[in-house]
Amino acid sequence: MILFPDNIEVEVTEEDIEKGVPGSPEFCAVSRALRRTVSKDSSEGEAGTYVYRDTLTIRDPDDKASAIYDVPPDARRFIWRFDRNRFSVEPARFRFRRTR
Repeated sequence: MILFPDNIEVEVTEEDIEKGVPGSPEFCAVSRALRRTVSKDSSEGEAGTYVYRDTLTIRDPDDKASAIYDVPPDARRFIWRFDRNRFSVEPARFRFRRTR
């Protein structure tokens, strides 16, 4: 089962940046890092992570439960820059706060 904590701290790595897909809510660098972070303790498979401008949605592998988090301003700037030129960003850490 995927746990939905109140706060999630995520580290976006160089590999996330290299393999991330600009403009993709599900496969961008931040979404890759989030999926790795929230799925690491799950025996049920990978979570679905979808990062939009202001919100992040995480769904468990069976799509039975989900949680919504705010995207902080520094992560929004990172995503904006990544979507325009993936090579303009460097590895970073972000903290997401659960809203629902």
